[in-house]
Amino acid sequence: MLKKVKLRRPFLIAIVCLFAIVVIWGIYWIVAKNRGTPPRGGAAAVRVATVVQEDAPLQILALGTVDSTYTTTVRSRVDGELVKLHFTEGQLVKAGQLLAELDPRPFKAELMQAEGQLMRDQALLENARLDLKRYRQLLEQNSIAKQQVDTQAALVTTCLAMEKVVEEMGLHPDVTAGLSLGEYCAIEAAGGMELCDAITTVRKRGILMEQAVPAGKGSMAAVMGMETEKIEEVIADISDVSIANYNCPGQIVITGLAEAVAEASEKLKSAGARRVIPLNVSGPFHSAMLITAGKELGKVLEGITLHQLKIPYVTNVTAEYVEDPSETKALLEKQISSSVRWQQSVENMIRQGVDTFVEIGPGRTLAGFMRKIDRNVKVYNIQTVEDAEKVCQELV
Repeated sequence: MLKKVKLRRPFLIAIVCLFAIVVIWGIYWIVAKNRGTPPRGGAAAVRVATVVQEDAPLQILALGTVDSTYTTTVRSRVDGELVKLHFTEGQLVKAGQLLAELDPRPFKAELMQAEGQLMRDQALLENARLDLKRYRQLLEQNSIAKQQVDTQAALVTTCLAMEKVVEEMGLHPDVTAGLSLGEYCAIEAAGGMELCDAITTVRKRGILMEQAVPAGKGSMAAVMGMETEKIEEVIADISDVSIANYNCPGQIVITGLAEAVAEASEKLKSAGARRVIPLNVSGPFHSAMLITAGKELGKVLEGITLHQLKIPYVTNVTAEYVEDPSETKALLEKQISSSVRWQQSVENMIRQGVDTFVEIGPGRTLAGFMRKIDRNVKVYNIQTVEDAEKVCQELV
């Protein structure tokens, strides 16, 4: 007969705790045995290794700066805009090595100017040697004005030198034209004449003009504020006076014998001209009084070699385009005693499609004429290298 025994609760807890202790000790003993470690109270295991001598790497990480022993500042000999570097920071360089480049365009422009000046001086020197005796005789005889004929050659040279600078900058014309002496610049720029030939011819032209008319015999005057047809009508009955320049509407220049110009000036004032201004010139330029000088100039031109034109130019004599260089010599011979048809020349170019004009040379005279001829066209003026740079930046 079985009896159901009821165990007390504290006794049951004691048995569970004892069992847990036994289990934990068993697990510890097994782990210790697997590690080679004997149970508590046994000898500890010792590892054995051979002692050797070797370097122990040591690395130190830190922030700092490195200063060079010597420092040198390298500067260019000229000022300019830096366009390219030929080294990298920290690179080893040697004396004479190219390190940087400056924009060469301003220096090229100055070089072209200097070369133009050199050519002018060389041409004038050569011509001066040939004309020295003639000059002295003319000055002694008071047959030539004290004003240097070189002034005309210098003006042409300045224009030609500046024209070379402009071409170097990439601005090239489709047609050229020049007022009076400027026609020689136009021919050279169009490719029809060498630069030195243009300068020497202009200088000889000046001498021939001074020789043709004694100082004080002729004069010129600018007529302001009168229609061209009216001026032609008033002077038609006066001998030895004619129109020298058709500059622009409202500005005509008359030329001829001093007495005839004075008479014409009074009649023009009476006929309604706003002003008649005597011009301070050494002779009656572009008048019939210089026909002889024109013939002598023709002889000079016989020794000049002309070239095929790259572009046409407009002649003062007829205001027409010239494309055949065989016409040039005869036109230049006639130009010295003929009217300068500048207004008609500009109007012809506009009819041919020209809408942009660039004046090269001292002053803004032609630009002023252009505003009175046609305000719808663009007009630029170049007197300096700085002017050339600005104009070329806009047009090229």
